[in-house]
Amino acid sequence: PGQCCSFCHGAMSHDVLGSAVRTCHQCRHYGNALESLAFATYSLDGGLESLLHRYKDWRGYEWLIAPVGSLLFRLLQGHLPCIEAITGPIDFATFVPSNNRKREFEPMRSAAARLLSWPIAWRHGVVGRNWAVDRPGRGELKPSAYWATGSAVAGRTVLLVDDVWTSGSSMASCAAALKTEGASAVVGATLGRHLNSDRHWGTSADLVAEVRNRGWSDTCSLCA
Repeated sequence: PGQCCSFCHGAMSHDVLGSAVRTCHQCRHYGNALESLAFATYSLDGGLESLLHRYKDWRGYEWLIAPVGSLLFRLLQGHLPCIEAITGPIDFATFVPSNNRKREFEPMRSAAARLLSWPIAWRHGVVGRNWAVDRPGRGELKPSAYWATGSAVAGRTVLLVDDVWTSGSSMASCAAALKTEGASAVVGATLGRHLNSDRHWGTSADLVAEVRNRGWSDTCSLCA
């Protein structure tokens, strides 16, 4: 879409002259925590957002691990070159830890583990949630909410995977924790970029309308 944030591709506000600003106010708070963000599709209520909510938090929907894992595989299998064109070769991928302490599993890690092959190496246990610190608020960069293992990430280019980008605060804060421990670059990858269809500020309404009129295309947010 034309009037969207140059980084997260979400809605933007307008300046005093009525022109859309280039970067949304949330992404401006994240600085250089992430080099780029790749996602497979936009997410609206009743679509991907609903699927992920059921997969993560409702019993009886464990079978949704198949479409979740397949969408993640399709993103990385088809668009790893788009990602590496920005950062160079990725050393390994890892996951943003869940902010839900009661959840009995890590949703994206579990989905990845069910698939037979991957185009990239995965590392587990290199980043985790610091439960002594509250989760980041919307648009807040809080690297102290996560810990990272310096010996595993120092000098590495890391692909940081999460299910969906809503405000981006969790992924950006996790990426900042990785960089604090010496990661040379961190790229974000999510299944979707969530849009709030009931918000009517800035370019939100136009962006949602444009997304609803589109069909599926085999492009990511970078190559699009």
